[in-house]
Amino acid sequence: MFNRQQKDDGARSQRLYESAQDLYDYAEPDSSEEEFAVVVYGSMKAQARAEAAGAYPPKGHNYPRRDR
Repeated sequence: MFNRQQKDDGARSQRLYESAQDLYDYAEPDSSEEEFAVVVYGSMKAQARAEAAGAYPPKGHNYPRRDR
């Protein structure tokens, strides 16, 4: 079961992923927009792998807070 912070983080991640996918879909080939979308997607894949391995969030790091 996920707590509220984890659910909020998941929702933010989903919105970011969908936005990056939209940008990639509509960007001109080989443009800076397409490259940015690829970088965002790659970093999200790396985070998902780290989460699956139990290495994310790193020690000392917590989920984002609404008051920041």
